[in-house]
Amino acid sequence: MLDRGVIKLLGLESSVYESIGSGEKSLYRLVLICFVALFVISMISGYYLAFLLTSNHFYSLVLGAFIVFVVTFVFRFSLIIIRKPISAPESEVLEISTKSIASVPNKILEKLKGIRFSADGAIPGFSPLLRCVFLGMFALVVLFPFASFLHPVEVENIMEVKRKEVIKDFKKQQQFQRDKLSREELAIRADLMRKINLGQRTLSKNSFSLRKAKSDLEKSSIFYQNEKKALKIEQHAEMKTFRIKISKKFFPMLIFQHAHSFRSFNSIAFMILLLFILPQLLMVLLKTGKNFSYATTSAQLYQQSILIEYESVIDAANRDLNQRFKKLDKAIVIQSSYADAPFNTTKSTFTRKKMTYQSFLDSFKTPKTV
Repeated sequence: MLDRGVIKLLGLESSVYESIGSGEKSLYRLVLICFVALFVISMISGYYLAFLLTSNHFYSLVLGAFIVFVVTFVFRFSLIIIRKPISAPESEVLEISTKSIASVPNKILEKLKGIRFSADGAIPGFSPLLRCVFLGMFALVVLFPFASFLHPVEVENIMEVKRKEVIKDFKKQQQFQRDKLSREELAIRADLMRKINLGQRTLSKNSFSLRKAKSDLEKSSIFYQNEKKALKIEQHAEMKTFRIKISKKFFPMLIFQHAHSFRSFNSIAFMILLLFILPQLLMVLLKTGKNFSYATTSAQLYQQSILIEYESVIDAANRDLNQRFKKLDKAIVIQSSYADAPFNTTKSTFTRKKMTYQSFLDSFKTPKTV
């Protein structure tokens, strides 16, 4: 069962895998176990991260599944593309990206010469830097939600403090609304009192205005009393709804900022980092080491398949050429910029001669006979 999972996960040739030793198989199984463990942790982290963002279980399942798919797909892809060049000799250990890095006079790089990832591999430019950047980002995406998931009490304490702060700010906003209404009432009362005082000094001339000002003062007093009561009821309902809403809300960035202070955070970080790095190192060792037979055997198998296919193409081209040009008694000549077709790893010294349009026309002319 494990061997079938290894073959499916890493895209190995089943016939070649069955022929390797038990020790080598156990290392491939260890890669599978690390992948399964990382898949489970990614699934928990993806769901929990989505739940922190949405506070909805259904959306968390959908978004979490997408996060798991992206993380595991990229991680599996990074394992599969680690391979030995098909044209490499059997005794040669894979040296990856020697063109771009070996020229740097650095002792540390020289020591790591045997475990570098090739820019000429399955995906050109997928260098160690890009590999480390992508895997590092995914490790952080998995690490912080998983560490938070394992410390629910600490997360709830952080959320409780934050929610109290948010509720306090909301209360300040409500108090500002009440103060605004009170200031508006005071301004209107002051204006009406000014009119009343003015009318009392000139009562005979402005008796109607005086009565109207007193009436407006009474109406405004009743109006603002009702407005204050309505505002109080409205704010009480808003506060009740806001408390329910904020009790279900999480603040992911705040949680992640405090995650490094959780118990056993360093141990969790080391475990996740190990799950990301160990399979990469094992695959480099298995696919490039001298003491492991799968890389060499599979390369020989691929060489034979490619050569057979290449020869069949050449034979078909010769047959087609002979049918079209029966008088031509020459085999097809492959003009390639590589000397080791079809593997194309060694540049050829062949250079095509440049020809002008006029010289091309002159090549069709026959010399005149006298």
